Amino acid sequence: MSTFAQLINEAGDHPKQKMEIRSALVTGTGTKSLDIISPLLANLVLKQAGATILTGLDVTKTNRIPVASGNPAHWVGEEGEAVSFNSPELTPYSMVAQFIISNLLLQQTNDSVEKYLIDLAAKSMAVEIEKAVLGDEDTEIKPKGVFNGASKWGETNTYEQILALIHSVETKNVRPGSFITNGDTAKTLRAAQKNGYGQILDNGTIYGFPCLVTESAVGLAFGGWSDLVIGLYDKIYVVSDPYTAAEKGETIITIYFDASAKLIRETSIARVK
Repeated sequence: MSTFAQLINEAGDHPKQKMEIRSALVTGTGTKSLDIISPLLANLVLKQAGATILTGLDVTKTNRIPVASGNPAHWVGEEGEAVSFNSPELTPYSMVAQFIISNLLLQQTNDSVEKYLIDLAAKSMAVEIEKAVLGDEDTEIKPKGVFNGASKWGETNTYEQILALIHSVETKNVRPGSFITNGDTAKTLRAAQKNGYGQILDNGTIYGFPCLVTESAVGLAFGGWSDLVIGLYDKIYVVSDPYTAAEKGETIITIYFDASAKLIRETSIARVK
């Protein structure tokens, strides 16, 4: 019986039953676990671009990451002082995915239904992480967008502007990784000429750098994505509600998961719109 089916059976007389589950598969007798991490990362374009992923974080503890305004390495004498770091907290934000599933389907003895639901939840959560990170909003309910502030560069996707975009990152001692854009911009760049010959976006690359596509992106972003830290936490919460839709023979499954993101150097990533 799947973990979801167990959850319904254990609900008893409670209108809603909340179960705390490990977010990744673990070994050990009696440990409830659902591997939401693997499908989430498989669908996260930011990971493909090279973002630093921290998994298994404890949401109840303060997780701080070192942030340096410049190069953290330097030469010192015998009595030299170390570089002082700002260590901002990697703040967890909660996401939720909700499904209405027939009770008969949930009671299946194999795990395929559960895997299907977890995959759906992971895909939708990956999209939400990308929308937040690649945006320019700064709200209390999701991670701050990396383009909230002064990291924008230019307003057009011309050949000259893209070269300037690359230059703006490379001159900050950042090891560039990939471009990230959306489908419409990718279409435009496939048709655009670079210096009179060839296409700007050719065979999945722009000037030799990989170009990844996600509808969560706005414009064309470029930079050293390893300076983007994404935190994924060690537990998910599943809430089973077999009563609200009981007349239809359905159960509402709600999955809660925490994630965080922080760009450790604002100059590492820039974009043209």
